[in-house]
Formats: sequence, structure tokens, C-alpha cells
Amino acid sequence: MRNAARPIRSSSTTTEVSERLIEAMEHLLGGTRETWGRVLLADDDPGFPAVVRRLLQGWGHQVDVVRSGAECLEHLRERGEEVRLLLLDLMMPGTNGYDVLREMKALPRTRQPPVLVVTAYAQPEDLRERMALISGGAVSLMTKEEALTDPELLFSRILPHRRAA
Repeated sequence: MRNAARPIRSSSTTTEVSERLIEAMEHLLGGTRETWGRVLLADDDPGFPAVVRRLLQGWGHQVDVVRSGAECLEHLRERGEEVRLLLLDLMMPGTNGYDVLREMKALPRTRQPPVLVVTAYAQPEDLRERMALISGGAVSLMTKEEALTDPELLFSRILPHRRAA
């Protein structure tokens, strides 16, 4: 049985969190550095993408970060066939994550990657939002806190979507 990664306290700094996530990632992969597909991360918060980008790059992914739903849709229109997985925040100003999910349906199928919703909120607020997630291609939902404190959970949600680039 594997040793568990050291727990991450909520009072940890971003640097401490990054170092522990990388440590956990190396533990999970046994130090293997392979080249995997491109991940698109859409989040308006600068802190979360910085940590997760480093983690995903450590797992061998190429990572593109966009700061809005509009940028996310533009990226998918231009380079969507390269994206293996979209990590999508729901609450962004302007075009939010729900809008992205709805508008993705109009894109060619090759530009509609699986979507892992990573948000500050544990559950969608109402039935309409839940249906938007289900019909919009969201394959899983997790909170940012879960992603930062439990890298094994994040890895398990990403693993089914890993394909060699």
C-alpha cells in the first residue's frame, strides 16, 4: 500500500501547497515523466491556476491557462482538437463556466474535450445549473479545496482522460 501524501493545512502558503502537490504527484507517478496531452485551464483566479499548472506540468501535461469564459471558447475554436481535458471554473465574470458549457455544444465534436469542473462551490445552486453541467459535457465536479488538498483525488479524476499527445 502506498504512503499517503502529507496533508495540506488550509493555512499553508501557495508555495507550500505547490511543493506538497509536486511531492504527492511524484509519489503517485513514481517519478515518471511522460508527455501527455494538452490541458486547458479556465479560471479567473490567478492563484489556483498557478499551483495546478505546476502540478499538471509535473505530470507531463502541456497546460494552457485562460482567464475568462470568452477566452476559453476562443481557445477551443482555434485549438480545441489539441485539448485532451478542460478544467473549468464555473464562476467567472462575463462569460461564466455555465455559458462555456452551453456554447461548447455548437463547436465541432473534435473541439469539445471532456470537462472537469473545478470550482469554489461544492454543488450547483439549482436544478437548471445541474442540468447545464450534465448536458454540457462535464464529466466530473470537484472543489478547488479538494484539488489543492487531495492531489490523489485530482489525479484520479484526470487519469481517465490521459492520452499520449
